[in-house]
Amino acid sequence: MNQNNSLTQQYQESQILNASPTERIVLCYDAAIRFLMHARVAIQANKIEERCNKVQKAHDVVCYLQDTLDHEKGGEIAAQLSKYYTYLTMRMVDINMHNSIEITDELIGLLKTMRMSWVKIDEGQKVEVESPTTESSADEKPRLAVNSNV
Repeated sequence: MNQNNSLTQQYQESQILNASPTERIVLCYDAAIRFLMHARVAIQANKIEERCNKVQKAHDVVCYLQDTLDHEKGGEIAAQLSKYYTYLTMRMVDINMHNSIEITDELIGLLKTMRMSWVKIDEGQKVEVESPTTESSADEKPRLAVNSNV
């Protein structure tokens, strides 16, 4: 590893260690978005192995976010986030099955939107979760609204 990579890694580790809990979540979203953007480039270049590796890394990040949900404290919001993360991971499988830029773009957009919600939470703004109907499936995307009138 050269000195630049070492300094970059040290900076990233410092950024994570000094981040608030919501900032750490935003960093996870940044990583998932970055991995999916790399997967998109790999799809365009027809680099199947690279696409699979990048999608797997994004999948790992989303699974980490889902695994660290506190359902006792988070209640309904944690349940909705769990559904959201399940949807994302299922669609990541679809990216690999179909080598799909469209699905990749969909997930990048969803992650960017949710990332902005976490930024708003970190800034003290209220975020509201709209619950899907009881007939909804795991394929239905949970909807979130940011209320900046707090």
